[in-house]
Amino acid sequence: MLRTPARPIATGLDAPQTVAKPWISSRYFTLVAVTLALPFICLAGRPLFGDVWWVLASGRSVVEQGQILQADPFTFSPHNAIYFDVQWLAQLLYYGAYLLGGLEAVAVFNAIIASLTFGLLLRVAWHRSQNMAAATVSVLAAELTALWFLLPRAQTLAFATFAATMCLLICARPRARVVLALGVIEAVWTNLHGSFFIGPLFTGLLLAGELFELVLADRWRSALRYPRVRFLLAAIGAQLLGTLLNPYGPGIYTYLLKFTVDPIIRGHILEWLPTTAGDAAGAEFFGSVALTLIVLGITRMRVKASDALILGVFAILGVQAFRNIPWWALTSSAILAAALARINVPPRLAQIGRSLVTSKRQVRGNIMRGALLIVVLVAALPAAKAANPWLPSDQRSMIPAEYPEAATNYLATHQVGSRIFGEHPWGAYIDWYLFPNYQAMIDPAIEVHPAQVWLDALTIDSGHVSWEELLNKYGVDVLMLRRETEQPLIEAADRSANWHPVYQDEQTIIYTRTTAGEAAS
Repeated sequence: MLRTPARPIATGLDAPQTVAKPWISSRYFTLVAVTLALPFICLAGRPLFGDVWWVLASGRSVVEQGQILQADPFTFSPHNAIYFDVQWLAQLLYYGAYLLGGLEAVAVFNAIIASLTFGLLLRVAWHRSQNMAAATVSVLAAELTALWFLLPRAQTLAFATFAATMCLLICARPRARVVLALGVIEAVWTNLHGSFFIGPLFTGLLLAGELFELVLADRWRSALRYPRVRFLLAAIGAQLLGTLLNPYGPGIYTYLLKFTVDPIIRGHILEWLPTTAGDAAGAEFFGSVALTLIVLGITRMRVKASDALILGVFAILGVQAFRNIPWWALTSSAILAAALARINVPPRLAQIGRSLVTSKRQVRGNIMRGALLIVVLVAALPAAKAANPWLPSDQRSMIPAEYPEAATNYLATHQVGSRIFGEHPWGAYIDWYLFPNYQAMIDPAIEVHPAQVWLDALTIDSGHVSWEELLNKYGVDVLMLRRETEQPLIEAADRSANWHPVYQDEQTIIYTRTTAGEAAS
């Protein structure tokens, strides 16, 4: 399937300034179309997991208040003195999608962003390899690794800004307008998500690689005479200035540092824990790292210093925290493509591969495959899934079965208190559907609260002997408990005369405080 080009395009000091041939050929229409369409197909009708509910609730509050949030409005437990709403732009974008078409539009918008991200990645991979088969294979591998993480959340929008940054740094000519564009992208990124530092980091790795190559060639004394070095220096300067264009100025780095070293985040939040091969996403990450190293070894391609730095740094980040896996997928794909393009495929196998993506009637075949792909894209839309009688009812809804939809509807129509304790992933769902009539004690905004709040929440959740004392301390008057994960607390509440159930189903039990009259009866 892969063929060796005459010479893969170089990057860095010896990179050519022009590319003669178009980057998309009708010959590879099917591969390119599938690569671009796969993220949309997988995500457009996917139920809305994760902290999307908190993102939507925050966007709604920003619109209602007419300003960026100055404090967290959703939770009642004590807050830290300083509050940074660094995701305000992402909140507005996702909430804007909701206003246009409800939860279905949120999913479709997210899917479009994901396809755009991998489209930019494909452009970079082709630029590095000059081989569309190699580029599509490498990007498809990246998609399989990263799609687990592309939920409707601020980080997904950050992936798109990063892909745009990569595309400009690697594919564009070193011009002033490109430097300006990199600064603008970085400014947008800084107001989308706290991962904005990855932009200057990536540029810095490219620059460090170039300087290392100059040192090896004993040309470091004249480094500033090379256009590529000057371009990268200007780019990183523009990016660092771009990070300051946010409501908090340089103070945003204080937020970044605090978030990075937060003991609760690092010690108790699953996506921030080190990556292991014990689940599918972790196994795919380690498989991707191994595949990249194996292909580089087989081809014996000279690995440039910048490529080695990028692979090393982002592999370490991926091992360090589960949520960093997508950054590895995005950064390694172009390097993998360049290596794949150098594989010498046996002529017979190459002919079979070409026959799969080409035909004598290329135009007619592309039209037929394009039409089929359009049908699949339409079938992936939420409206099509909702109307599909062959799908189970829980798979047709945009709300996953993991969320307490029925119990939430009960609370929405019965005012049985105002302060809810439950597991923190449900806190975001409470923020969206029950605020302001109800508030959660905790939600996905981990950094909002002091560490003691989270330690107390963990103690309560375990049904520890002090659970009622801690509930009294925080003024909790409603328990919304999940049978599957909070059985110790459910058993403790059942034993207590101070709490009684007012609602229960197969998934959830809701308790409220027992009044004197109820206790007497």
